[in-house]
Amino acid sequence: MKKKELEVKLDELVERGSFSHAYIIEGVKEGIKLKLAEKFAADISKDQVIHLRAQGLSVKDEDVQVLQVSLGKKAFFGDRNIAIIEDADTMTLRAQNRLLKTLEEPPGKATIVLLSENIENLLPTILSRCIVFSLNEEKDLKDEGYNLSVEMADKVGNMLIEAKPFYEINAILADVLKDRDKAYKFLAALELWFRDLLLALSAGIGTATLKKKGQLIRSSKIYLIVSLIEEAKRDLDRNINIGYALKSMVLRIIQG
Repeated sequence: MKKKELEVKLDELVERGSFSHAYIIEGVKEGIKLKLAEKFAADISKDQVIHLRAQGLSVKDEDVQVLQVSLGKKAFFGDRNIAIIEDADTMTLRAQNRLLKTLEEPPGKATIVLLSENIENLLPTILSRCIVFSLNEEKDLKDEGYNLSVEMADKVGNMLIEAKPFYEINAILADVLKDRDKAYKFLAALELWFRDLLLALSAGIGTATLKKKGQLIRSSKIYLIVSLIEEAKRDLDRNINIGYALKSMVLRIIQG
C-alpha cells in the first residue's frame, strides 16, 4: 500500500484502541518506515519507545534478550510498552527464535513493530503472528512501462508456480530481453508478486485468489525464487547480458 494509505490504517488502529502484539512494516525506504512506526508508537503510549537496531551486520540473540527484559518492565506513564525493531530481517536465527517465544507469550500489554526490507528473511512462524503492512514505493499509475511490467510479472509468476515449460515463459519475456530498464522493472515487479504470495501463504494476508495460488507452492520454493531474482538483479548491475541473466534465472527456478 502507499504511505498515505498506511497512515490512515495506523490512525484507525489508534482510534479504536485495539492493538495487536506485533506488526511488520515492510518496504524498501527505511526512513519512511521508521517515521511511521515512531508516530504510531507515540500515538498509543506516552512511555519512551524501546528501539532495537542491528549492531554491525545483524540483530543478535543477546539484543533480543535485552528487549525481552525491557518489555517485561511496567510502563511508567501508561499501560503498554512499545518496541521498534529496525533491520528486523537481519535477525540471526537464534534471535528470531527468541523473538518468536515473546510473540507466543507476550509480556502483558506490549506491542512490537518490526521494520523489514526483505520479509522473506523472517521465519514463517513470525510472519503468522504479526499483522503485516507492505509499504510499496510510490509509482506513477500512468507509467505504461511499470504497468506492463506488473502484467508480465503476474503472467510469469503464474506460469512458474504452474510449472509451465521454459519455452512458453521465454516467449513472454521476449520484449524484456531487449531492454535493460524494462528488465529491471520486470524483476522488481516479479519479486513483489512473489513476496505478496509469501504473505498469503505464511500469514494468510491477501486476496482469496492469491491465497488459492499460495497452495500450489511451498514457502521454501518462494524463498529460493526471491533469492534468484535478487541474483538476476545483481547480474544486470554487473552488465551481464540481459538474456543470459533472465533465462538463467527462469531455468534455475524451474529446476529448483
